[in-house]
Amino acid sequence: RQKELEYASTLPGYISPFAKTNALSSTLNWQSRGPWNVGGRTRAFAMDVTNSNKFLAGSTSGGMWTSTNGGSSWTQNWGIVHQSVSCIAQDTRAGKTNTWYIGTGEGYGQSASSGGTNGYYLGNGMYKSTDGGQTWNVLDSTSSGTPQTFENVWDIIWNTAITPADTSTNGTVYSA
Repeated sequence: RQKELEYASTLPGYISPFAKTNALSSTLNWQSRGPWNVGGRTRAFAMDVTNSNKFLAGSTSGGMWTSTNGGSSWTQNWGIVHQSVSCIAQDTRAGKTNTWYIGTGEGYGQSASSGGTNGYYLGNGMYKSTDGGQTWNVLDSTSSGTPQTFENVWDIIWNTAITPADTSTNGTVYSA
């Protein structure tokens, strides 16, 4: 770890993780964005590649939210009982940008259960939207239907990505 820190200190713009304050943080002007009264950490966040004012955000226990005005207001567009969203990816290929994928399942453990350790909020697989994130449907091959019991590799999804180089109709979606 010490060698990592030494190397990092040679990089432009490096800020020590041990600094209590730094010049960069004192010059930034932060603005609060997003719904403030919904439980859960925002684990999934993306900006639409076709509209820089459209944001999608997923919460570990608050579902999916969309803003079309740069974050000034948000609408929950999840409509699914299971609220755990952990990652999001947009298909950026030409003609496919209305397609989005999200993964579910909180693998870090929640502060509200088990003292913050081993309190997973299990997921129910991957979901797909073909209308720009307005509605979501589970990908049946990834859903166990029992998010209360860990028995499926799709119960905790850390990340997802779509390869823009794939020219096939369906594309290739990766999940971890």
